[in-house]
Amino acid sequence: MLRNSEYRGIIIGNIWDDNKAAFSQLRDFARTAITPSNVIGIKYVIKGCENYYLDQRTHSVKDGSFFLVNSNRKLETLLDSGKTTTGLCFNIEKKLLSDVYNNYTSSDQLLLDQHATGLPDFNFTETIYRADDHLSQYLSSLKHHLNTVTGELMVEKEQLFYDIAKNLLLAQSVVRKQMLQIRANKKATREELFRRVSEARNIIDDSVLKPISIEEIAASVALSEFHFFRVFKQVYGISPYQYQMGQRLKRSKILIEKGILISDAAEANGFADISSFNKAFKKAFGVSPGQMRMRNENEE
Repeated sequence: MLRNSEYRGIIIGNIWDDNKAAFSQLRDFARTAITPSNVIGIKYVIKGCENYYLDQRTHSVKDGSFFLVNSNRKLETLLDSGKTTTGLCFNIEKKLLSDVYNNYTSSDQLLLDQHATGLPDFNFTETIYRADDHLSQYLSSLKHHLNTVTGELMVEKEQLFYDIAKNLLLAQSVVRKQMLQIRANKKATREELFRRVSEARNIIDDSVLKPISIEEIAASVALSEFHFFRVFKQVYGISPYQYQMGQRLKRSKILIEKGILISDAAEANGFADISSFNKAFKKAFGVSPGQMRMRNENEE
């Protein structure tokens, strides 16, 4: 169990060397801080929205997402006025990352690709990560062990930070492989393009209920439609349209499983033609919306 002390409305668990955990439940909050030189910062939002300002860019982190910030980075935090945000923040030591990396680097389980001898530099891609990320999934599981009144995490401290480090490395191994698929000569160019298509994917996720055009999404991340299409497919293996369609169908499936009328589920996710919706749904899930509805009713 983490032991906590209260400071400026944040319940902080100062545990295990420079590895730290902090639970916060705040509003009308603003702060500027520099990430220590020996740690990686993780800002996970449980409920609400936290805005982080870094390199003249605002990152709005919503429920179930986290923002990753490297060492020696000046980060401004701003919470929306009048709205309470609940979250968890972690500082993870690079020394721990090195230890976990060494423990898990083997012939059948490589965490990070090594393109040179020695350990990785642990300079990660600073962007917003969503629910399909390894670390996002682990952080989400911590909610079941969190007392939001006292800020206590009912998890052994060593296991907590070890698991965070492990999942962070696993997640970043995926990111690095995705970035290597981008056809650009310079590493900095690949990183910037990855950030842009990652941001675009988040926009698609947030607009499932009111789909926007691929042209609008490309423009929002300052890429031409052709360039956006090409880089998105290099990173994620499918086109932006295919990804957008998949998200709309997943959302429709959830609504149908909840008992919502098929026509209403289709309309809520931008399908005006019920016939094309039925075909797309069956292609994606192997059964028609009606068959899924009947199957769920029989199971009940």
